[in-house]
This record gives sequence, structure tokens and C-alpha cells, in this order.
Amino acid sequence: MKRRRVLYVIGAILVLIAAVVILNFTLKGSKYDTAIPVRGFVASKGKLEDRVSGNGTFTPRSSVTVVAQVSGEVKTIPVDENSVVQDGTVLVTLRDDDYALSVQKMKASLDSTRRSIQQSLVTLRAQYRSAVSTLSDAQRTFDKNKELFASKSISEEVYQHSSDALASAKVGWQSAREQLDLRCDLPLDAEPPLDGSRDAQVIEASPEVEQALLSLRSAQDSVTRCTIVSPAAGTVTKVMPSVGDMVAPNTPLVRVEDLGDMLAEIQIDEVDIGKIHVGQPAEITSDSLIGLTLHGAVETIAPTITSLGSTRVSLVDLRIDRRAIPNSASVTLRSGASCTARITTSITQDALLIPLSGFVTEENVTSVFLLTPAGRKSPAGQDIYLVTRRDVTIGASDVNNVEVTKGLAVGDTIVAGNLKLIRDGILVTLRQD
Repeated sequence: MKRRRVLYVIGAILVLIAAVVILNFTLKGSKYDTAIPVRGFVASKGKLEDRVSGNGTFTPRSSVTVVAQVSGEVKTIPVDENSVVQDGTVLVTLRDDDYALSVQKMKASLDSTRRSIQQSLVTLRAQYRSAVSTLSDAQRTFDKNKELFASKSISEEVYQHSSDALASAKVGWQSAREQLDLRCDLPLDAEPPLDGSRDAQVIEASPEVEQALLSLRSAQDSVTRCTIVSPAAGTVTKVMPSVGDMVAPNTPLVRVEDLGDMLAEIQIDEVDIGKIHVGQPAEITSDSLIGLTLHGAVETIAPTITSLGSTRVSLVDLRIDRRAIPNSASVTLRSGASCTARITTSITQDALLIPLSGFVTEENVTSVFLLTPAGRKSPAGQDIYLVTRRDVTIGASDVNNVEVTKGLAVGDTIVAGNLKLIRDGILVTLRQD
């Protein structure tokens, strides 16, 4: 048993040595004068479009949710989802029986108020005329008694009584005049009209009638509000209630959207939002539009950043150019459909380009693996190259390429692809596939 265990240990050591030799042979082929095949890429000039991508949904520029303004039972719903409506089209009607009854009551109350004021004017004028007559009689009696008292024909008591009656008549006359002036909305010392020519104007200007009119208009408005109409043209995309449902004020009833004028509302990561500016072109795709790419431009950028799960984003609205859609009349953009947008933030002409798989970044240093001819050929007749690591500076990028701004020249050949096994100083050949 002990001997077998020793043999196992020796075998494991041999396997480990073989693995180290193979790994060293692969990573440092130059030591053994062996070249490994790699993919190469020749740096060249080209156009680079820096793009920012984001996901979002189609949303109409114009959208309104119509709500109930009064409570009541849903009587009819003349529209359904997908109905095309115009401004003023009836969407929902509520039963208005109670409100119509209230209108009749308010009308009766208004008529009663007008009659009551008319009666008060008649009464006040009669009281004023009576006060004028009483004052006139008291004045004549006082004047007569004054003469009689001067001739010692009546007692002082009788004279004083007529004087008091005159004073009382003046107070009554003044009070009647002020009440009539007040009812007619005149200065209290004005001479009130006695012919009734201003009665209609006085009645309509009275606070009681104005209050009754307001109550009547409120009741009439409630009847009108039982018929809910569309405030704009568009397509009905949502009907909330059913016939017979009871609704309260501010209950959502129908949503109307203008599906002919859609925006793409895109969520852009906060690290990219600084690159976005109004007017930048964009391409938009959607699973609901298979094989079709829409074109548009940035229209608005939200001034705030919001949390979306573990990320923070800002909303960007893209204007969609329907004129650029082939057979646009047959293309339907559905509200709420998901979409993806690629916004072009910059275009660089004559940029020195390499593929995204052609560089590595370690400890904030970006490098490429440059190939230089070694002056030898492999047993298969392929040219052998020496790998040299070179630090570079990169700039803008797109989905395929990145711009090299420093450290590389046109025509330089670099290694592209899986760079994990590539090391400085090894020998390689170029794969032909």
C-alpha cells in the first residue's frame, strides 16, 4: 500500500510538470521558437459615430384622460377602444334626472325671489308715500297750532303735542325714504323713484336674485356635465367604466390619445445624459415594428434624474419623422410599445479605428498588442510575427470600433479577439479564417 501511494504521488507530480511545460510553451512560444495562431487587424481611417443607447416606450405627444365632473350613474358609452373621435365627440353620458329636477327647483326659487323683491318695492313705496302724507299733515297742524299758541288760543300742551308729532313724522319720513333708497341701491339722501320705472333693474341687481341665478347656473352646469365630451381629436385607447357604474367627481372615464403624433420616450443612463443635446439624430426600433427602423431627433431632455431599479436615468423624448417611413399610412405606432433608440452624439471623420476586441485596459492603462514581422516562416509557410505590447489612448467608440487618438498609426497590425493568453514577446502567426 505504501509503495502504491508513492507511485500515485510521483504520477501526480509528472502530470503537473507536463501541464506547466504545455502552458509555458503556449504563452512563451518564442522561447521554443513556436508561433501560435491569432487574428490580426490592420488599423485604418474611417468614420466613427459615437452613439448612446437606451430603452423606452412610444408615447403620444397629446394625451388626455377625461374625468367625471359630477357624480352619477353611467347611462351610455357611445365609444369603445380604437374609436376615432373629434373635439366635442360624446364619450360618456350620466343620468341627469336629479340635476334636471334641481334646475326646476332653482328656476322656481328665482321666480319667487323676483316676486318677493317686487312686492317689497311696492310696499316700501306705499310706506314712503304714507310717510310723506303724514309729514305733510303734521307740518300743517304744527303751523296752525303755532299761530294759535302765539294768540293764546291753545294751551302750551297742545302746541307741544303738535311739535312732537311733526318731529315724529319727519323721522318716519326719513326712515321710509332711506329704506326705499337702500332697496333701490341709491344714496340714502336721494329722492327715491315712485313710478316703478327702475323696478326691473333693481330686481335683477339685487343680491338675492344674483345668488338665485348662481344657484340656477350651477344646477344647469351639473346637467351639462352629465354629458362628457372629448376635449381633443384622437383615438380612444382606454374606457374605464361600464354602463350602470356609479362614478364620483374626478373619476377617470376615457383616455384619448393622438396616435398620429408619437414620441419615443427613452431612458438614458445618467453617465451618458451629458452627451445628449436637442436636435441629435436617432434611430428607433421596436419589437412591434419588425424589420422597420424609424428615424427621429432629440426633442426634449428631462431636467431631472430619477431612479429606475438600481440605475439612475433621465428621460429623453425623441421626435419621430413619419415622412421618412415607407408607406407611413400603413404603419401603426402603438402607445406603450417598447422601443430601443440609438442616439448619435458625435461623428468623427478620418478616425483611426480598431475593433473593440483589439485592446485591453489594466490598472487604468489601455494597451494593444502590436505585430511586427520576425523575418521567419512557420513550417506551414506562414509569416511569423513578434508581439509587442504598446500603450495607447482611445477616444469615442461605437458598437464595433473604438478611436485610437495616440500610440498607433495607420497600417499598424494588432492582435484582435481573445487577448487573455497574449503576452509581450511571444511569436504568432495570422489565422486565415
